Amino acid sequence: MNQTEWKSAVAEEKDILKLKEKGFDDQRINHMRSLGVTPQMMLAQWNTLETDEDREYYLHMTTGKKENYDKAFEIDPDKLSDKLFEAVGVYGRLLQLDDIKRNKRDKDGNIILEKFGVFNQALIDAKGQ
Repeated sequence: MNQTEWKSAVAEEKDILKLKEKGFDDQRINHMRSLGVTPQMMLAQWNTLETDEDREYYLHMTTGKKENYDKAFEIDPDKLSDKLFEAVGVYGRLLQLDDIKRNKRDKDGNIILEKFGVFNQALIDAKGQ
């Protein structure tokens, strides 16, 4: 490992520690990494959030799990900032891109949107409540 790689690894570990101080665990960090989001990017996005409800929503969302999407969608949208909605839009797009990259197809050749489908279905279910 050269000096540049070492400095980069140290900076990433510092970002991970900061995320953990804010309530992120390894599962959340690894889920977001699987979508191509680095700890530095997560921290930058986190720092744009404006309300406690934004941060609660973001923590639920970053698990990638339906039960936590459900919890996120229970939060009163009037208490969420535009910055959170921007983050949700980016997250949804990342889920779609990951599904497309996986290239799983149904019998008709259509791409199956697994991760995005779970997220989208939780949103649809919440809207019906």
